[in-house]
Amino acid sequence: MVIAVFQCLDVAKLDPTGANLQVDWAAGCTGDLDHQIVYGFGSQFPAAPGGTYAPAGSVCAIGAAPPYAWIGSPNAGGDPSGLLWLLVLAT
Repeated sequence: MVIAVFQCLDVAKLDPTGANLQVDWAAGCTGDLDHQIVYGFGSQFPAAPGGTYAPAGSVCAIGAAPPYAWIGSPNAGGDPSGLLWLLVLAT
């Protein structure tokens, strides 16, 4: 059985260049001790539905409650897609 929980995720620039981001999410899971960010770029999406994702990296131990100031976030400008995707995971 798979249970999906969809929650709101907001990302905002902390500076004009976007080098630093504020990540804010709806903290609704009781018992969350911490969170982490898993991220990648548009060119790392699977080539076909059901394919394998290839994350570029992660940021661990970002805290139990939002928001998180992601200082030195990855620059998507070097990726042909120009897209940065991310997931916030409860741990």
